[in-house]
Amino acid sequence: MFIKLFGALLLILSGTGLGIYYGMDTELRRRELEELKRALMVMYSETEFGHTHLAPMCRRAAGSCERGISDIFISFAEGLKRRDTEDIWELWQSCLNSAQGVHLADEDREAIGALGKSLGAEDINLQLSGIRLAVSYICLLYTSD
Repeated sequence: MFIKLFGALLLILSGTGLGIYYGMDTELRRRELEELKRALMVMYSETEFGHTHLAPMCRRAAGSCERGISDIFISFAEGLKRRDTEDIWELWQSCLNSAQGVHLADEDREAIGALGKSLGAEDINLQLSGIRLAVSYICLLYTSD
């Protein structure tokens, strides 16, 4: 009898714990997407109005958000400064995928990673449209939840 009660209690507690964990993971993802949106809006305004170069723009974007998301922008700016690779998209993907402690889903990384194709483009309008597309993806997620 004791074993049955212990098993039932263990089942209830583990189910509750898993529910809380996955609920928190979803909320952390939502917060990080909000931070990412804020950073992208800084990049948008820096591009449109300031005509700032990509590395300083990413540093300013990193300053507008919390740790985790800001690490993506900082490592991207440092990679641009070091010139690890000539392909900006490859560098952006690398920084996005190597971010530690970030709760973005794979689909988020893929959609935000597409932004790298327009970053550093010679045409400012192409870069602005890439940022707008990434922001609209984030906004679409908010309305679908």
